[in-house]
Amino acid sequence: MRRTTITLSLLAALALLLAGAAPAAAQALGDAGIAAGDSSGTGGYRSLCGEDNRLPAYTGCIGRVLGGPWGSPAGTAYIIANGALLTAGHVPTDGPYGGKVEFHVPLSGSDGTAGHPANQYVFDIDQSSIVGESDGDPAVGRDWKIFRCHPNSETGALVGTFGIIRLALPADLPPVDVTVNGYGDDDGVFNNTEQDDTGPYLGEHVEASDDVWLEYIVDTMGGNSGSPILLYGTYVSVGIHTDAGCDPPDAGNKGTSFTNSALADALADYLGAPAVYVDGDHPATLEDGTIFRPYDTLTEAAAAAPAGAIINIVEGLYGDTPSISTPMTLTAPVGEVYLGYQGSREED
Repeated sequence: MRRTTITLSLLAALALLLAGAAPAAAQALGDAGIAAGDSSGTGGYRSLCGEDNRLPAYTGCIGRVLGGPWGSPAGTAYIIANGALLTAGHVPTDGPYGGKVEFHVPLSGSDGTAGHPANQYVFDIDQSSIVGESDGDPAVGRDWKIFRCHPNSETGALVGTFGIIRLALPADLPPVDVTVNGYGDDDGVFNNTEQDDTGPYLGEHVEASDDVWLEYIVDTMGGNSGSPILLYGTYVSVGIHTDAGCDPPDAGNKGTSFTNSALADALADYLGAPAVYVDGDHPATLEDGTIFRPYDTLTEAAAAAPAGAIINIVEGLYGDTPSISTPMTLTAPVGEVYLGYQGSREED
């Protein structure tokens, strides 16, 4: 028999819990592909970089967007540390049937007809929450969108219960290889199901402070727009996949970088008040309280936060319980947070 005991201080009775337990962040990242703006992969731009090397993948916090006039698979979105989701600006998130995001997506039919998960894994997009470069055809480095989902209509659970993809700046954690996960077009049962591919990172291109894009030789197809551009072997994203154009070895597929100043500002302001982030498991060594460089303790965040700030605490166990005299709001939008954890965990 196995018993697990977690001891918390009295102050830690403030255990900030979101509805439902978060599933494991994900299964293994395979070597497979992602999405592109050109769904055919033909014409002047290719989304596959040669043979299709994509492999099936499962990541609980990366979902399939349904939108447009028919409410059909339209792109990919992923959950981030404030409980919102990111996708490409050109991905339709509305339509006559309303925009939705699906998780735990099953295989498609043998003819490629999309399969759909149980209602408990389907979330309606909050149309009033959408912020981003979503009109017309945004430039590659300006193609981004942030939105929230309503609580699940069947269970009342929040989308944040499915885990998160952490965000980082390419300058802080320079990529070598990157992996792109998303719901790209394919044949048969894998059509618009989650697949991934890994390949070389070619670099970051700065056209303007609000027009910055990344380039990489990773297989993608239409339907993967909005996918995270992950540091290989991690669930840390440095951008949002948006466009095709792969022509190895010198040209790759493309996505908007988090170095984009407009996107960074939108993420900072998205909660409606000054936001300070706490995340004990974020890999960045620099800390300034942003979603890209969170503090690793609540004490640091509380000391830095201005009056009226929102302290956004990412799931985990935190040992410190600072004395807080400045008015501020503590929130835990993703997973479970325990404050005052004393480090006593026994297993037998």
